[in-house]
Amino acid sequence: MSRVAAGLAALLCAGLPACVDAGTRPAATADVVDSADQLLAGFETSVTRDGLRRAGITADTARMYEASQSLAMRTMVMTFYDAQGAQRSRLTADSALMFWTSGLITANGNVVLTAPDGRVLKSSVLRIDDAAREISTDQPFTLSGGKDFVRGTSLKTDPEFRNVTASKPRGFSDKPMLLPGQ
Repeated sequence: MSRVAAGLAALLCAGLPACVDAGTRPAATADVVDSADQLLAGFETSVTRDGLRRAGITADTARMYEASQSLAMRTMVMTFYDAQGAQRSRLTADSALMFWTSGLITANGNVVLTAPDGRVLKSSVLRIDDAAREISTDQPFTLSGGKDFVRGTSLKTDPEFRNVTASKPRGFSDKPMLLPGQ
């Protein structure tokens, strides 16, 4: 019986390393390329210039990237103010990327910009260049206000919507109107 026990013990010991195998291990690990310096939930801030509040921003989440000096936001609302502190316009989007040194903002997904006079600009992408005082999109858009309605394939305008240029504009109004870019 001792021979059988010794043989059984030898079989068990020989098979033991196979039983404790930790599995396959990766050869190397990779750092996440898109790692933010800060991740903020329930983000809210004010943008000031020369001591005056120029914009208020809220977002569900915001990721701050120091290297590119940018802020990536999800479910964003941005309210713009004039030099006297009165609300100028309001921007909402599913997401937005803002470069805080240049003031350039690219909003994406269900973008809606409401102008001071009540006109509403809608597009899937909208770029706001504060330094150039320009709002633009290279995507289809609609611009409506009252009974006026303009649709086109791209748009460039100033923040007050005084000088609007559009590609392939179509529109209607209850009074004579000149379509943007005409």
